[in-house]
Amino acid sequence: MSHATRLALGSLLAAVFVAGWAGFRIQEQGGRDEQRPADAIVVLGAAQYDGRPSPVLEARIRHGVALYDAGVAPLLIVTGGKASGDRTTEASAASDWAVAHGVPAAAILSEDRGRTTLESLEAVSAILLERGLRSAVFVSDRTHMLRVLRIATDQGITAWGSPTRTSPADAGAGTRLEAIVHELGALVVYFVGGGHVVIEDQLASSPWARPIPGRVARHSDGIRTIPSWRSGRAHLYSAELPTHRDRPAHPTAPVALPAVPMVC
Repeated sequence: MSHATRLALGSLLAAVFVAGWAGFRIQEQGGRDEQRPADAIVVLGAAQYDGRPSPVLEARIRHGVALYDAGVAPLLIVTGGKASGDRTTEASAASDWAVAHGVPAAAILSEDRGRTTLESLEAVSAILLERGLRSAVFVSDRTHMLRVLRIATDQGITAWGSPTRTSPADAGAGTRLEAIVHELGALVVYFVGGGHVVIEDQLASSPWARPIPGRVARHSDGIRTIPSWRSGRAHLYSAELPTHRDRPAHPTAPVALPAVPMVC
């Protein structure tokens, strides 16, 4: 066997190992319900049909409302913008559903511009920082949970996951496998892009999606700069807020990605 053949075989085996381990981690994290008292509950957006949540979005917001009713957090944050041609946003559809099911409108905040997980979570991070909030329980599908928590943690949020168990996106073996493959690709692209790219949309086609290196910077005058993915502008907050490293480590850290060079 030639050196090139051995190298190619070794690379293939390494890739299979990494994919297998990451797939295991996706399923493992999706099997955990880490709900606990937090500053906010964040429900990730999904498709809506003219203001009516799709089955996937309804499963997510239903679980988020159940967490709110259980007293997990006093604030519900819904996310998601709208696709071209839509008349309303995913966040608006989720918010309307939550209000119709008993959540006070004053307890709901909306992130209604993001078209990807990363865009939405960057905006959620700014919302939390602006209000001096530090922690959140995130709601999405089981297969989506690992990536959501990794991005949220990278954004400086103390994050825990509480996946919905009723989403049709990962209900059957076939759909779950498809979702896992999607997440594997999304995680690879996220890490390869240095945390600036996700796989769901072609961000370059959006005129306002301009990634900016470095999300949070501490200044000597006590002002923190939060670069915005969407607008390309830096939002300034005069309050000196605690950084991620200032927070006490939790004994059950929500995200532990494989320590393999190709992934992390």
